[in-house]
Amino acid sequence: AKKAHAAKADQRRPQPETGVARFIRTRRPELILFAVALGLRLLVLVELSDCPSFAMPLVDSEIYDRAARGLAEGRGLGEAFYFQPFLYPFSLGVVYALTGSSIIAAKVVQALVGAITCALVAFLGARLFHRTTALLAGGLTAIYGPLLFFETELVATGWTAFWSVLLPLLLLVAERRPSRARLLVTGACCGLAVLTRPTFLPFVMAAIVWLGIRVGRRALRALLATIALIVVGFLSVTMPVAWSALTHTGEFRFLPASGGFNLFLGNNPDRCATLTIRPGQEWQEVVTSPRAAGAEGLWEEDRWFRSQVMEFMVQAPGACCLGIGEK
Repeated sequence: AKKAHAAKADQRRPQPETGVARFIRTRRPELILFAVALGLRLLVLVELSDCPSFAMPLVDSEIYDRAARGLAEGRGLGEAFYFQPFLYPFSLGVVYALTGSSIIAAKVVQALVGAITCALVAFLGARLFHRTTALLAGGLTAIYGPLLFFETELVATGWTAFWSVLLPLLLLVAERRPSRARLLVTGACCGLAVLTRPTFLPFVMAAIVWLGIRVGRRALRALLATIALIVVGFLSVTMPVAWSALTHTGEFRFLPASGGFNLFLGNNPDRCATLTIRPGQEWQEVVTSPRAAGAEGLWEEDRWFRSQVMEFMVQAPGACCLGIGEK
């Protein structure tokens, strides 16, 4: 009788929550935000499905699409993977390989990433501000029109937004609860962000130093160990890309060959014309100008554009500084 009574008492006693159950209970508002953001993004996809360019990518989207299809069909890594930042066309190629080159599937994946970004904004905001403020920020991200639009295009904008929220969140977690695994993961994610958008690189360099100082405090050995772990994580994802570039293009680099071209567009004697140029004959003339000057291959063209910028800076330093100030 005593055993039966004890068994009934155990049944009435609240059972300990599992990690998933506790997460759902404590993070219900963020999960609702994720669901709403995802539903809104899928609705936008449905609304845009009748647009002629929905299944016919244009400009940069067309370059990414062509490169990804080549990878999915077994043609390997072409020059497009090294002219543009590497990660987006590669991940798009993986999605194509798994879904039979479905553009719809690729855009649904991007909608999912966009919804995760909205939830991450709320998580980041909760660490820095009040939870109400955090949820408001996540809600504003969910309905922000330009982001919604670009997440439906085959471009890296959605992934860029994702990394721009995840990296600060990872840095805060690694600072408060440092461990080897967290530091390695943070470094790897920093590398993935740079492979998505190279303009993350200055932030990543500053973040590595900041985290090293915060974790290492005044102990030089701890500071150097922290920085070393993050750098190892960073190199673990960037060096394979650099080796792949060496194998396929002859140059050991993880940054894309479009850097010089983009630098030139905004830093030349006629920058207003180059910044506002649209696809067509004029665009092709700018793109092919290194070849007309005798440059061959991705990296020679990249160096030619950089040389033009350096020449402009030397010959007209005042105009160059004025242009930077205007921008």
